[in-house]
Amino acid sequence: MFRPETEESDWRELAELARRVASRLVPWDRAEDISQEVFLLLFASDPPRDARTFVSAVARRLALSYLRSERRRHERERAYAEGLRAPLIGPGPRSDDSLELRRLPARERLLATMLYEGLTVREMGDRLQAPKSSVQREIERLRRRFGRPSSTNPAGQ
Repeated sequence: MFRPETEESDWRELAELARRVASRLVPWDRAEDISQEVFLLLFASDPPRDARTFVSAVARRLALSYLRSERRRHERERAYAEGLRAPLIGPGPRSDDSLELRRLPARERLLATMLYEGLTVREMGDRLQAPKSSVQREIERLRRRFGRPSSTNPAGQ
């Protein structure tokens, strides 16, 4: 059973285990970060019966989560580069949208910035702590204000 009084050599062994498990899937520097996250979770949770199993499972899950997020980021970047998204800011009916951006309320300016960065609707909702439907509605309102067509987001809103 895991105990805070565990010997220092045991801690080192668990840290090395977390790094080894994660480094099989992700770059070494990210494996170091994952190792630290594992220990934060270890201390924040109820003591597991087997610390080695807990460390291995959590390190693997965090590494896979990192890989999925990287894949989604690359997909968004590729979709944006290929022009699959209709940009909020760019060539359109108005010659200078920058003045219009300054006049936007803070929340809409924040949404415009996140949209420009290529975040999905779900990611924007998480950051704003708002439902996905509210974020979609606000984005459509922004697009109408700038005279831009609705966007289809194949990268998974």
